[in-house]
Order: sequence, then structure tokens, then C-alpha cells
Amino acid sequence: MHHGINLFAYHLPLDAYEPWGNNACIAKRLSIDVTKILPYNRQPNLLWIGEFSKALSVSEVYQLLSQRYAGQSIHHVCTERSSIQRVAWCSGAGQDLMEQAFSDSIDAFISGEFSERTYYLAKEANVDFFSIGHHSSEKDGIKHLGEHLASMFQLEHMFLDDANPF
Repeated sequence: MHHGINLFAYHLPLDAYEPWGNNACIAKRLSIDVTKILPYNRQPNLLWIGEFSKALSVSEVYQLLSQRYAGQSIHHVCTERSSIQRVAWCSGAGQDLMEQAFSDSIDAFISGEFSERTYYLAKEANVDFFSIGHHSSEKDGIKHLGEHLASMFQLEHMFLDDANPF
């Protein structure tokens, strides 16, 4: 503050925020048509469900994620499925929302993090699971919100991306 710098740090509300939140940015970046947004643990808009305009092969989804989230580890639990169209996702440590999404007949789940139990849940439910990295899944929302606020209030805005492999 002594140097005239303001720092804003948001977490859960920015995951769920529809216009510029992290989950909205994932939908835009991957060209997913959002069909449903659900609450989780009294937090609105955390679990997002949608569809690709056409079914993609598992390798096409993997390539899409690799291209759009370059440099991030993408863990993949592979099923015997030949194509993926209906997906659910939650940025950050959203892998625990996967079970709630099963009732919506999803083909795949995308999250920022991957945990040991995620592998077995995905296998048992016959759902492909992809992890794009916690940091990677949560940086677009703050970038877009900052750009929006800067344009509205003539603010100087700078996003500093401190690389994080997780």
C-alpha cells in the first residue's frame, strides 16, 4: 500500500461467477455449450455441465485441453468410451464435485486437480477424467475480471502469471 499498489485476491466467488468466473472461462476456452449450473455445499454455481457441439474422441479432448492449457499436466483416466460430448467441470480442487455430476449422465469431468480417489471414482462410473492444473484452471477468471474493471473505471490493470505446476 505504501507504493500505491492494490492487490485483489478472490477464490471461491470467482470460480462460480457467471460472466467472468473461472468455470465460465473454461466453457469459453473449450467452446462448451453450458446446459446446467448447480450448487455444491450451499455455494451456488460451482458445478457446471455442458456439451461440445459435436462428440469428440477421447484423444481429441486430450489434444484440445493440451492446446488450450499448454504446459500443464493433464491427467487422464481412460474408459472404453469412443467419444465424449457431455462434460462437467469445476475449476481448482473441483474433483470432489465429480460424484454429484454422475447423475447427469456425463461422459467426462474436467477439474484443476487430480487425487488418488478420483481415479477409482472415474473408473467405477465409466467417466473420463482430465486435470488441467489448479493454477491453470483458475487464472482466466481474474484476468477477465481485471480487464473488465479496467475498462469500466479507466484503471491500470496488469496480470502477473507466476507459473505454478499444480
